[in-house]
Amino acid sequence: FGGYIGKAYTVNDAVQDGAVVPLLYEGRHNIMKVNEDPINRFFDKVSEPLSDYGKARLKKKFNTVNELNKAEQIVYARAWDISEHYTNFFQTHGDKYKPKAQVVAPTVKTALLYKEYLDEIGMVSSEVVVTRTDQREGLEDGFNSNNEDKKREDAYFNAMIDKYGSEKRFEKSIINQFKKREHPEILIVVAKLLTGFDVPNNTVLYLCKPLKDHTLLQAVARVNRVFPGKDYGYIIDYYGN
Repeated sequence: FGGYIGKAYTVNDAVQDGAVVPLLYEGRHNIMKVNEDPINRFFDKVSEPLSDYGKARLKKKFNTVNELNKAEQIVYARAWDISEHYTNFFQTHGDKYKPKAQVVAPTVKTALLYKEYLDEIGMVSSEVVVTRTDQREGLEDGFNSNNEDKKREDAYFNAMIDKYGSEKRFEKSIINQFKKREHPEILIVVAKLLTGFDVPNNTVLYLCKPLKDHTLLQAVARVNRVFPGKDYGYIIDYYGN
């Protein structure tokens, strides 16, 4: 459609022009102690029918960062860290504005765990906005969810349907509350609301899953919108993106 117009308009140019706020990134990790003995005994029990080769492949499959990232102890430790971090730096922000935050979880099961633990800790208010997993098979990420996981998910969605009438009305109501009211302070998501979700006072993105390329760029752009009193968007990365 013609010649080259000029030099590229970069993110730094947008920051200088005041179109977006700059982003501050922090890699953040919890120190965890692993009690290996009961884990090994449990593995030996469930893998007993397998050959030595099969046991080695199974151990390799689950001894990964992605699997450890979903462990309940790690989710609980991060829920505490998120609660303290948000409370110390953003909940007592003063009269300038009320910063909001998003937690990006790896799975629906983990998202509901974050909600459960954040409620238990009681320092911040949160809600979960996710796509319900396959109701016919109870599948998530290609693995069969156990009964407890399924019960937790069904209980959450059924309670929301009872309160709001449908999942669609629940989701719409929660998003409106996040945009216009003081609570919830934090939205817990998996894949939803990481693109095209525009809440200018959304300030903090807690990353608890791997993201890359345009998906990561779209996600971090949730917190770079300009808002009165907002100096930065914050990316708190627990995964190591």
